[in-house]
Amino acid sequence: MQAKIDMKQIRHDILSELSEKRTASTASSERMADAMRGPERLYLIRETGFNNATFDDILSVDIMTDLIKPGTIYDDIQEYIETNELEKWTVDEVDDEVDDIIDDDEAETKAKHIRLTIAKDEIDGAEERDEVKGFDSETVVEIKFFKVDDSTARV
Repeated sequence: MQAKIDMKQIRHDILSELSEKRTASTASSERMADAMRGPERLYLIRETGFNNATFDDILSVDIMTDLIKPGTIYDDIQEYIETNELEKWTVDEVDDEVDDIIDDDEAETKAKHIRLTIAKDEIDGAEERDEVKGFDSETVVEIKFFKVDDSTARV
C-alpha cells in the first residue's frame, strides 16, 4: 500500500527553500557603502545644478547615498577594470571642463565627476569592419552626481 504524496506541499517546500537560499545569497553579496576600499568621495555630489530635471530612466538612476556613495561606484569600476584586465580602460576623477546647462555658473570651484575612458582598438587593414570586436573610437563616459534630497542623489 502506497502513501499519498502531496505534490502541492512538496512544490511549496522546494520553492520556499529556493527563496531562502536566494535571499541569503543576495544579502551576502550586496555591496554596501561601508565596504569601500577607498574614500567615500561625497564631494562629487553636486549641491546645485539639479533643478528638478525630469528623470530619464535610460540615462539616470537615483541612489540612496546612505548605502551607495560615489566612492562605491568608483571602486566598483576600478575593480571591474582590474579583474577583467582591461588595459585600455581608465577611470579618473576629473574637474568639469565646460559648464553643463544645468550646472551653477556662479560656483567658486568647479565640480568634479568620474570619467571612464575606453581607448580605441587598433585595427589593421586586413580585418573586415564587421568582424572587429571592440571600440573603433575613443569612448568617454562621464558620471555625475546631483543631490536630490538629503538621502538621494541622481547619477
